[in-house]
Amino acid sequence: MFRSLTVKAFFSKKPMKRIIVTFSLVIAIWLLLIAFFIYIENHKAYVVSIDDLSVSFPTKIYITEPDSIEAAIRFKEYKSSNNEFWVRFPQAFQLREELFEGRDITYHLNINGNDGIHGYVQIWQLDTTMQDFLNNARKYKSQSVYDFEQKEIQLGNNIKGYKWCYSVKNQDGDIVARQSFISKPGSTKMYVITLYIQKKMYSDDFEKLYDDILYSVRLR
Repeated sequence: MFRSLTVKAFFSKKPMKRIIVTFSLVIAIWLLLIAFFIYIENHKAYVVSIDDLSVSFPTKIYITEPDSIEAAIRFKEYKSSNNEFWVRFPQAFQLREELFEGRDITYHLNINGNDGIHGYVQIWQLDTTMQDFLNNARKYKSQSVYDFEQKEIQLGNNIKGYKWCYSVKNQDGDIVARQSFISKPGSTKMYVITLYIQKKMYSDDFEKLYDDILYSVRLR
């Protein structure tokens, strides 16, 4: 009985008031639908399955592949103690300057990285051109060196040089090396950037890491 009285009272109201009430209900429902779809859009998810494990991620979370070195590495800038160059290295790398006796090598920075990566940065004082020095070095390179390739490179501020890609035979496992020689125009100083890793641990990530370090070098 109460329900029939309520319905009767509603339809007995003036037409204009019924129109306003109906319109208000439509607007309220429309706004609720909009809010619902916005919520769905912002909370979409996809599922990543690994064997029997499934994990749901919101679509606005960006997933980085775990085998990407670049995604996991944070770099920091290193300035040599003699203020002759700047270069960016991964924060996890251990860097140590060492003194070399003699007039040829005037600076040496020892590099110990993660994942079996090692290397060094050196400054050489040449009594000839860098081109002649490298031609002579190639001529007398060890027979244990193989897969040798030389590439011309150019960094910023008109810094030019050469990149050597090669492998070295070793009883404890062959080694992959990347070595670059750069110099400023008209300078007798040669900067050598070297990284190497055991061949069994080599990947494209090592190649990219080396290039990231190389192309971050700035000379005074």
